[in-house]
Amino acid sequence: MSGGRKRLAVIAGAVALAILGSTAGYLLVGSRTASAAPPQYVGRVFDSNAFIGINKNGRKIQAYVCDGTHGHISIHEWFNGLAFGDAFDLTSKGRMRLTGVLTRDSISGTFVATNQKVHGYTANLATGDAGLIRMEGIHYGRNWVGGWIQLPNGEQRGPALAYVYDCGCYYARKWCRNAYGVWHDFGPGSC
Repeated sequence: MSGGRKRLAVIAGAVALAILGSTAGYLLVGSRTASAAPPQYVGRVFDSNAFIGINKNGRKIQAYVCDGTHGHISIHEWFNGLAFGDAFDLTSKGRMRLTGVLTRDSISGTFVATNQKVHGYTANLATGDAGLIRMEGIHYGRNWVGGWIQLPNGEQRGPALAYVYDCGCYYARKWCRNAYGVWHDFGPGSC
């Protein structure tokens, strides 16, 4: 796994620890760990403002499509299911549909929104800081699921974004805090 992917994978753990320690009523758990992260694919959904992020772990597929950021989101949809051979066809809880065909370095397919508009997409193997993060938890007694997608160029979508606010070094590890107070570990020897 590349250094950038490790950094992004650690965000989920740092998010959980930072929010758990600083915000009453929240409990968040990241879905990825730095030691065993599955391949991830990220890309744009054509003819829309949406991004797509896909985790592939064996036959298991977890995908997220989102078209905005805080307060400006019309699509925020998670998909879970299995690939059969090199293809998958998933339906979300919100009745949106996602199909895909996997190759070694990319996944291409269609996303069908609730208005039945069909959009194509291509998601390439994530490199650097690109990737998908999913967070789940309970917020004042209600289930909460959030996440974000980051493309290789740094563009992001999702209600839980990772904009860098400030950085510092602690035990030869670089740590950066985003605008929401979440700390991100850049790994051993990064300072």
